Amino acid sequence: MAILIEGTGVVAQVEAVDSGYPGGWQEFCERISWPVWCQDGELLTLHFANLEEANICAHALEQSGLIHDRDGKAVDFALVDQVRGPLLPTDWLNFGQLSFDGQVVRGAWKSNKEFIDVPEGWRYKGSLSERLASGQELPQGPAFPRIAMVMHEGRPGLVDPVPAMIPEIDALLREAEELKARRPRPAEQLARIHGRLQTFLPRLVHECDGPESHDIPAHCVLGMVYAELGQNVQALRAYQTVERLAPGDSTALKMVAECALAVEENAEAVRAARRLTEINPAHSYGWAFLAEGLFRLGDTKEAAFAINRAIEQDPLSLLFQLMKTRFDPEKKA
Repeated sequence: MAILIEGTGVVAQVEAVDSGYPGGWQEFCERISWPVWCQDGELLTLHFANLEEANICAHALEQSGLIHDRDGKAVDFALVDQVRGPLLPTDWLNFGQLSFDGQVVRGAWKSNKEFIDVPEGWRYKGSLSERLASGQELPQGPAFPRIAMVMHEGRPGLVDPVPAMIPEIDALLREAEELKARRPRPAEQLARIHGRLQTFLPRLVHECDGPESHDIPAHCVLGMVYAELGQNVQALRAYQTVERLAPGDSTALKMVAECALAVEENAEAVRAARRLTEINPAHSYGWAFLAEGLFRLGDTKEAAFAINRAIEQDPLSLLFQLMKTRFDPEKKA
């Protein structure tokens, strides 16, 4: 068989991994947890967006004892570019054009190229292979690599750093909420948390950047970080993306409405809140946000109706009662 090559592939000999990686092939599969890879029994390839990411992987494999470059030749594994082929000469790897379901792709093989293995879920439509075959320029990949090397019990492994950092971000956001509830607010501790959250922003932004980004959790986390840092315009844009990716999601609609109110985009707040109350008529904050947006737009009659609906859902809310005195002064609670 042969294996698909897209972007920059780290192509290793299965035999070399089994004999040279600590713990052998099984341990390798557990440690190198990367979603885009395939193997044909002789070769395996991990696909990366660019050479920078592939080099991080290469370093991890070298740290484990596998040999990349010896006297200018690739030994246990090689870096293989989708266009240029192997970046170092080898005497065990072949590279060239192959056919997959009648379509031209680039692949690598050791002894047999009759069939080609592709990553699970891979489709030719929209792939880098299709772009290359149609003469389109291949993307250069993200400015920040979506891969990091980690050490565990002295053995290297690879992780996608965005999911890996979400639990820490979540813990920081929870801690910030607890601190903001104290009186007086511990400004120094909040500043420390905000400083830490700032360090996550560049990678999150690049993860979410571009029209083809469909990582809903990353967009959600980006919105929460922006909101905690008081950057409400950016938070609104992040939550609008979540709504676009998950139409009808109540949490996304609530956050869009709340952030839109914070930046005086009142018509957008009304749109999101109205949609939220259509989907979930029992959503008290949906009605409250709708009331606030309508009041700001001058529709006091409908605003009064909306805040009454909010109170119906949560009669004990002091906030909603106070809002009622603004929107419907003749019917004070």
